[in-house]
Amino acid sequence: MITDEQIRRMGVLLDPQRVEEFAMRRGLHHHPTVDLIVFIAAVGLVSAIMIASLFFG
Repeated sequence: MITDEQIRRMGVLLDPQRVEEFAMRRGLHHHPTVDLIVFIAAVGLVSAIMIASLFFG
């Protein structure tokens, strides 16, 4: 099963405001490519967590 902690992590990754703040702290200027990379990474991570929970659940 997916735990509350995993759901919290997914929420942080998929929340554009927090992603933006993280990018600002890292010194990345807002750029559509950065958004795309972050989005793909977040979706990939969520997919990996769900697949792992199916196999190891």
